[in-house]
Amino acid sequence: MAKSIIGMLTAVVALNFTGVASAAEPDSLDALQWENRVLLVCAQKRYPPSKGMEARQFDLIDDDGFAERDLIIVYTHPHGSYFIQPGTGNEDRDFSGGATARREHCMAGRFEVKLIGKDGDVKHVSDGPITSQTLFLIIDAMPMRRREMAD
Repeated sequence: MAKSIIGMLTAVVALNFTGVASAAEPDSLDALQWENRVLLVCAQKRYPPSKGMEARQFDLIDDDGFAERDLIIVYTHPHGSYFIQPGTGNEDRDFSGGATARREHCMAGRFEVKLIGKDGDVKHVSDGPITSQTLFLIIDAMPMRRREMAD
């Protein structure tokens, strides 16, 4: 399943270059607050990654569970940013708010992965790739997520 996300993302990137319009995307991380949790991937390599920690991060992502947890990915690197919703059909779009997200949350020259909660606070930081299983354990322990699961 992890490999399938790279294939889907690559296909969507190709579609975007053909001029096919995609749905409107949020213009900042603030626009996602209270609606989505964000996995912010602060990368050094262009998207889609083919090697290094950036590629390994996508190898470790299993799209099952992302939609259930309202979790999206913002992949940002020095030359652009992408908004990814695994498992929803919205696999990749340019993210205009990426430059601001990068400036506010990413350290220059470093690979980092940050989990940002629906409240906008950083909940977890990793200097290496993180698995979906680990992400889901962290998220499922959050009070807001526990309330969601109880409803």
